[in-house]
Amino acid sequence: RYRKVVAYYRGLIALRKVTPEFRLPSAAEIRKRLAFLPAPAGVVAFLIAGAKRNLVVVYNANRTPVSLAIPEGRWSVLADADRAGTKSLRKVKGGPVEVDRISALVLRAD
Repeated sequence: RYRKVVAYYRGLIALRKVTPEFRLPSAAEIRKRLAFLPAPAGVVAFLIAGAKRNLVVVYNANRTPVSLAIPEGRWSVLADADRAGTKSLRKVKGGPVEVDRISALVLRAD
């Protein structure tokens, strides 16, 4: 009954385990590496400066999809509204991206 939800959470847990930027050791390190991105109402978006690659995380609490500008470059989608994991689901370019309603989007710089 909840197979999709369980698979999604397993994917998020696996992603956290292999991504040091999601396990920063102190508040000072978080303040140093995290920068909030401009976002519309109901959306929280931030960039985590990684030692090797940057990450962008977006949470959309709105009941409608939103468009949000992400930094330039090529990005791998690691989590979206339906799936999450350690492998790229698809690639996107910097600039505007659409984030599904009531969902998260996790991107890793290529």
